[in-house]
Amino acid sequence: MIVNNDVPMRRTAIDRQITACKGAPLPDDDLLDGHLRSLLDEAASAISGIEFGEATNGQPAQITAERPGYSSTFDPAYVSATGEPRAFRTSALLHEILHASCDRAYVKPDIQELDFCNFHVVVPAPVTDQAIIAELKGQRETVTANIGKAGKALEADRGRLISDTTRAHLNARFTYALALPNVHYDTVLFELLVYLALQNAQASPTFQFLKKLSVEAADRRGDDSGRIQAI
Repeated sequence: MIVNNDVPMRRTAIDRQITACKGAPLPDDDLLDGHLRSLLDEAASAISGIEFGEATNGQPAQITAERPGYSSTFDPAYVSATGEPRAFRTSALLHEILHASCDRAYVKPDIQELDFCNFHVVVPAPVTDQAIIAELKGQRETVTANIGKAGKALEADRGRLISDTTRAHLNARFTYALALPNVHYDTVLFELLVYLALQNAQASPTFQFLKKLSVEAADRRGDDSGRIQAI
């Protein structure tokens, strides 16, 4: 077999869905940060368990658990109030795909309210509502603190790579994450790394700080009991 090492790697299943949602195409792998490449590999592994369909429902993309698989809608006409439309459609789609990976990776009691939780919820037996609530509260507080630090990193980043439009979009997505921190942490971090890559801002301090948070999250998904760590 002849292998041409000059041909850049593409994740064709992801590329097809990005085309379907009229998103911005991802850069070739050799132009992407190594951690972001690993997240895209994770998304590529999860995508086969998701059934996609177009919908005009006021959401750029939205995933639903359909045990044992998942279904996700996307709106190819969606326009964000803050972000560049095509870049946001791509990052939002990938956000939803990572939801499926997180849902499978994180250990938690088998109750619907914990679907798509972005951290392990491990409590000693007998499992009680009070124990679950206490565990969620502690980790949500850490998520909130980490997102707050990300906001401060963005505020301090006055380099030319972060435009005013990008700054407004990231702040809006931080607010989105904080509204439901138990399900919008790993996924929002991934989404924003993708968005910044599409804005040619991988060298920015903001990207590097978000990457630090995302590396911690990815490592935790590979564990079976680790709690989210403050960064």
